[in-house]
Amino acid sequence: MPLALLLLATSCSESGEQTVPDKPGQTAVLGRTPVGFSAYARRGVSRAGYAGVLDLTQLEQTEANKGGFGVFAYYTDLKRYDQTYIPNFMYNQGVFKSGANWAYSPVMYWPNESGASAQSDDEDKVSFFAYAPFVRHSSAASGSVSDATYGITGFSRNSTVGDPIVKYIASFDPAKSVDLCWGVCAGTTWAKYQGTTNQTMTAGLPWLDVEHPQGIDQKMTFTFKHALSQLNVQVDADPDIAAHDESAAIADGTKVYVRSISFTGIATHGALNLNNTVADKPLWLDYSGTTDLPYGQSVTVHDGRRDGREGASGAEATNELPQGLNPQIVQNSTTTTGVTAALQNLFNGAAETTPVYVIPTGEKMTVTIVYDVETENPALSGYISDGVNHGVSVENKITKDITWSGATGLEAGKNYTLKLHLGLNSVKFDAAVAEWDDSAINGNGWLPHNIATDPPVGLNLGTSLTMAMSGGSGTPQTITATTKPAGENVYWSNTDDGVATIAQAVSPARAGFRAGTRSGEIGPCNSVTITPVAAGTTIVTARTAYGSAQCVVTVTDESTEDVTITLNKTETTIYAGEDGDYSGSKETLTATTTPSGKTVTWVSSNTAAATVNASGVVTGKNAGVTYITATSPSGKSATCTVTVVPSVLTLDKTTLALTAGNDATLNSTLTPSDTRPVTWTSDNTGVATVSNGSVHAVASGTARITASIPGGGTATCVVTVSGSKASVTTPPTGKTSLTYNNSDQALLNSDGVAENGTMWYATGNSTPSGWSGTIPTGKNAGTYKVWYKAKGNTGYDDSDVAGPIEVTIAPKPASISFAQGSVSKTTADGAFTNTLTNTGDGTVTYGIVNSGSGVQINGSTGQITSLGSTAGTATVTATVTPDANHSYASTTATYTITVTVDSNVQVNSPSINGWGSGGSVDGSADKHL
Repeated sequence: MPLALLLLATSCSESGEQTVPDKPGQTAVLGRTPVGFSAYARRGVSRAGYAGVLDLTQLEQTEANKGGFGVFAYYTDLKRYDQTYIPNFMYNQGVFKSGANWAYSPVMYWPNESGASAQSDDEDKVSFFAYAPFVRHSSAASGSVSDATYGITGFSRNSTVGDPIVKYIASFDPAKSVDLCWGVCAGTTWAKYQGTTNQTMTAGLPWLDVEHPQGIDQKMTFTFKHALSQLNVQVDADPDIAAHDESAAIADGTKVYVRSISFTGIATHGALNLNNTVADKPLWLDYSGTTDLPYGQSVTVHDGRRDGREGASGAEATNELPQGLNPQIVQNSTTTTGVTAALQNLFNGAAETTPVYVIPTGEKMTVTIVYDVETENPALSGYISDGVNHGVSVENKITKDITWSGATGLEAGKNYTLKLHLGLNSVKFDAAVAEWDDSAINGNGWLPHNIATDPPVGLNLGTSLTMAMSGGSGTPQTITATTKPAGENVYWSNTDDGVATIAQAVSPARAGFRAGTRSGEIGPCNSVTITPVAAGTTIVTARTAYGSAQCVVTVTDESTEDVTITLNKTETTIYAGEDGDYSGSKETLTATTTPSGKTVTWVSSNTAAATVNASGVVTGKNAGVTYITATSPSGKSATCTVTVVPSVLTLDKTTLALTAGNDATLNSTLTPSDTRPVTWTSDNTGVATVSNGSVHAVASGTARITASIPGGGTATCVVTVSGSKASVTTPPTGKTSLTYNNSDQALLNSDGVAENGTMWYATGNSTPSGWSGTIPTGKNAGTYKVWYKAKGNTGYDDSDVAGPIEVTIAPKPASISFAQGSVSKTTADGAFTNTLTNTGDGTVTYGIVNSGSGVQINGSTGQITSLGSTAGTATVTATVTPDANHSYASTTATYTITVTVDSNVQVNSPSINGWGSGGSVDGSADKHL
């Protein structure tokens, strides 16, 4: 169920002269209708600094105690709201519970126009957007939240057009995982202030284009809804039996450690647009607040393993940072238990069922988990693979798509539980989804839709009662309370027992349930009997855990003279001042009786806001509204509505920059000016202290200086302190004549010399990265840029970054050559290789030039695979492609192969028999065949 808060437009009496503001949103002491806030909340919200869901009593706390809710409002004159406006009416206005009322400062009034060109106020439009819990930004111009790394971290700028957005960062640490809610309206139709046409609001959307409501009977009800999902992930070890058995443990001598887990379907950074365009659906944008929330991205939670091994997963330096996993299930020491047969919370050591808050992206969830199973080595009894001893370690990586009861992805306002049973060979998954459960805090889930027609407490005798006396006695009456939810305990109180008394009339309902009585109350009981005692006015209040109702009881005495009464004012505004006698915090009301001179009695309906004494002097205590009633001896009464607002306290600076050891003075201004004391505090005295507005800078950092006055006015200045800088007195120098030698080589000759700090170094082409107190090294040939600075000791800031120093590691000279410059072979010789010597790491290819003899070669190995069949000469070439770490004087080597025909080859000669006739040869003459 959602949380409901009521944005109440209260109206004041229009009798008598009034001071009307001359422009919309003007602060005024007297105005027609102030924009007031009231709250009726049953669903909890939480705030940065509080983990989990908070109940109403925590939401009602002051800003210092991390309570309240925030409002953005846009005044658009006669036009409808669109994204071309800026929040010119209210910008992140904090609203806090003060006594029985919700209060803020300065008070803003519904648009009031005057002059010949004024148009109907009834048609001027204001759009309201709300979120909870409230977080104050350090600068309205930047919209930032100082030092926030989780929870609400920023807002849209107050000088920029567009919808209001709230920036949010989730945390995998349950102690820092906080809720975020946004406000929508309940559907309603009401009458406008002057017009005859009603206005209708759409349920589930913001309050857009609200025109001046007719009166206090209309309530702008913000229903706060959770914008996040609750995700609870639990892990245990599984012995890989066919079905998971939670009672079965893994074997002794085996340990399971989680290394990392990744999720798609959630996001940890986003901006919530408070102008949601689909009813009851949060509108999430990317963290800059400009585009849709990106899909398909993975959110990874890493462990803190210190074993020095990453195996197939990659570099240890980036993958083994502790980022949210329960330290008991990771191998960050040799004493951690790892994953056991008992379910444990995956996230940072919280209780098993403690969830974290994540931003739902609407896409399906895919989970990838990497974990180690480490067992004893049978050959080394008792030894476990823990990064020190020897054993067997198996890295497992499992990816699984998770289906949540048919939904495509996580939804805001729901709780998701994922159980991972990690086995030696597999992972079993259990997944469940449920509605967000606030019932443990908020009872049976009743939610009012309109406090005017569906109040938490109703009285059968109404809100006013006149009782007559004659001869010193009168007839008692019974007043009965009805409650929402039904059957709630009711506690009763009375402001003046001298006028009428109350006594328990009906036995307690649900005795002992909820909180007990407070001072001056009776009950719990559903009804009390009111007995008149003397003429005057008293207020009877019925209270439950969810709200209260008052009945103003006027007792008249028919045996006395009939006296009428009027007051000099029917409404007024004063400033809160607690119990101090400060200018503006008091006002004297004057009662006129007919006949004149009669003594009257005074009563305040809300003494937490203001009190009144027997002379009609009203003293403002806390922001809120009260009704001051004067009653004549005959019981006639008159009432003045008193609005109490905080005084406005401002400082001459909202930001201040100082160097450690220096001082500055902050000056406060109080409106209206009076003599009340200003209290000064610093939220970080290690950075800056303050006394009577004098700020002393102690050490580097940020501190928030707050000035406060009795009655609740506060003002803040953010002080940024920079320390004296350390310095480099002797810069380091780079090495020269470095040549690649296949080893890491220091790039600097020696450390530089630092004053008030130590030397630190980094490398990088355009910007430095990887700062360290160790001189950087280089291995491969190339040019390195080394940056340096003095890292300040305690109380000193780092020096400015200097450099870069360019250091070159030259390539190592290399060469290639064949063992023989020339080779003689016959056609009968087989395959052979002329050995090539390569003193570098370049890649060599081989070839044949002018292969007239038919010689053939393997281009990769240089082996001569065939010498051909005819005599001839061939040139063999070897060409190297140099690597970056070597330099070749020549990239080519050659040798010559001379091929001859083998001499043992037999040649057949033709027969000379039969040359000539007669069987003889005449050697003196040529014979021809």
